Amino acid sequence: SQLIEKLSSFQIYLTREKLGELCGKFLSSEEMTNWITKKYSSDKEDYLQEDWTWTCLTVLWERWYGHIPNFEMLDDKMQLGYHLRYDEKKYAEACDVWLGAWRDVVYLSEKGKFGSIDEFDDRFRGTQSLFNWCQDFEMELSNGGVHDKKYYGERIKYCEEFINLFPHEDQSVIGNMQRAIAESYF
Repeated sequence: SQLIEKLSSFQIYLTREKLGELCGKFLSSEEMTNWITKKYSSDKEDYLQEDWTWTCLTVLWERWYGHIPNFEMLDDKMQLGYHLRYDEKKYAEACDVWLGAWRDVVYLSEKGKFGSIDEFDDRFRGTQSLFNWCQDFEMELSNGGVHDKKYYGERIKYCEEFINLFPHEDQSVIGNMQRAIAESYF
């Protein structure tokens, strides 16, 4: 692949298998890039090389290991959901994309051993903060439930998972999630 050749031109030699191993260790292609650049790069001050490395690793991760979530893919799903919701007015599609994003949040939280949303956001550095997105997602599931009752069930499941994943979160957020569960039953 041309991307592997580009990495090789920087003295970064990766196989598909080695990339798969690295995808299992890192939460983002940015973190992987920082590690690879420090370990293998001949010119540690070449920021263009670092940008190319990040681009190559991001594309290869998505192409070959798209089933292993990372922060970049999560951010893309979050942004796609906002676009579908606010720009295209496709509410159900936005909820469905965000349900996938939530599965990624759960996976990445467990992989990163995050005990709080703040810990997650410190590493995530996405376009939206996880703190804000989680509340937007709960609200969109409620809106989706008005049109399709299945989203009320998804809202209950999401809120329960949120409370289990982040039990020490701010009590106002936990209270809102508990209230959302109750509202969804009625």
